[in-house]
Amino acid sequence: MLYNAHLETLIRVVEAGSFRRAAEQIGISPSAVLKQISLLEKDLGVSVFDRTRRGVSLTEAGESIFKDSKYIIQYCEDAGMRARELQENRLNVIRVGVSPMTPGDQITENWPRLFRKCPDVQLRLTMFENSKLGTERAFRTIGQDIDLIIGIYDESYLKSYGLRALKIAELPAMAAVSLDNTTFPTGRKISVGDFGGHTVILPRPGCFGVCDRIRKELEGVSPEVVLEEAEPYTLDPFYAIQNSDRVLLSVEAWKRGQMLCRTIPVDWNYCFSYGVIHADNPSDKVVQLLEAVRSELISPEGISA
Repeated sequence: MLYNAHLETLIRVVEAGSFRRAAEQIGISPSAVLKQISLLEKDLGVSVFDRTRRGVSLTEAGESIFKDSKYIIQYCEDAGMRARELQENRLNVIRVGVSPMTPGDQITENWPRLFRKCPDVQLRLTMFENSKLGTERAFRTIGQDIDLIIGIYDESYLKSYGLRALKIAELPAMAAVSLDNTTFPTGRKISVGDFGGHTVILPRPGCFGVCDRIRKELEGVSPEVVLEEAEPYTLDPFYAIQNSDRVLLSVEAWKRGQMLCRTIPVDWNYCFSYGVIHADNPSDKVVQLLEAVRSELISPEGISA
């Protein structure tokens, strides 16, 4: 099953909390909602809800279907949009994947300069969710559903997806803490030793070489630093440090993800590569935009102009 129209009904029931409230929102009867869910379960061959006198709750299988359903629906909508674009010969559209962790500011804020270099290119911003599933899907469909993403990257991480990147800048690795965290000073850089006795959240080993080097240095800090692993490009770590004393390895470019946090510079020389992530064999229109970025936004030293 690629797509079942009753997936949208499933989403409505879960978000509403009951068949009755979902029916009111959709504008049909509760029995019609129940029939649609029954047809969905028959089509899938699994039960998606446990029904009790207290109400309904997702089964384990239902939870899995619910998590995937939004992406299935979005994928089908994107497929239809791509087909319409082909029919209308709108092959000059570049789809930029954007999210709180990959805002795409370097492209959107400098578009007037870039547009002069590639006047035939149109931009379309395609939102994706900074969850493990959403990020995984976004990176795996670069060159298919979307054309590029602007963000930090690691060469080995990109290689695992068959991707490449045009470096725009190097961004210092910083520390992010809750707004009400008074443990760390304001107005000055902190040292590696300041992490002692704290829990530090950073991407799991193997995602970013710079994080692995930081991890190794933190392991030697006294008092002992507790290290927590997180999936890259997800917002969960930002939620985890709110109202706690935990520290998150971060960069200034993630400001949209850390509105309820503050970032602190650290007295070290660790930096993340930041740039335009694209397919290994980009389309002609993407190559044209990359050349514009290289010409307009990158200085001879390889740092953002």
